[in-house]
Amino acid sequence: MKMTEAQVRGYLNRAYRAKEMIGSMQEELLHLQELAELTAGMEAGGREDSLMAQIIEKERIAEYLEAVEQVQEVIESVENPDYKTILRMRYLNFKPWDEVARALHFSNVWIYHLHKRALTAVGNAITK
Repeated sequence: MKMTEAQVRGYLNRAYRAKEMIGSMQEELLHLQELAELTAGMEAGGREDSLMAQIIEKERIAEYLEAVEQVQEVIESVENPDYKTILRMRYLNFKPWDEVARALHFSNVWIYHLHKRALTAVGNAITK
C-alpha cells in the first residue's frame, strides 16, 4: 500500500518527536536525581522508587533512540544524494527550510519541490 505524503512526513517526524521527548525525559531525570539527593537521608524505599523511575525513563529513551535509528536507516536507503541531504537536514538535524536551501544553493521553491520528491522516495522505500 502506497503511503501518502502526510504519512511519510509523520514517519520522518518521529525523529523530531523522539528528540523532544528525550530532552523532556532528561530534564525529568535530573529532577528525580535532585529529589533523590534531597531525600537520601529519609527512608530507603523512596530512593529505590526513584532509581526504578530512572530505569524506566532510560528504557523509554532507548525506545525513542530506536525510532531515530529507523528514520536514519530509511533516509540512508534513498539513492538520490540531494534528497538524502534534504531529509537529513530537515528530519535529523531539524534545520529550517531557508537554511536547507542555502546549504544546497537552491531556492526555497526548488527545495520544496525536491522535498516532495524525496518524500515519495521515502514512501517507496518504506512500503517495499
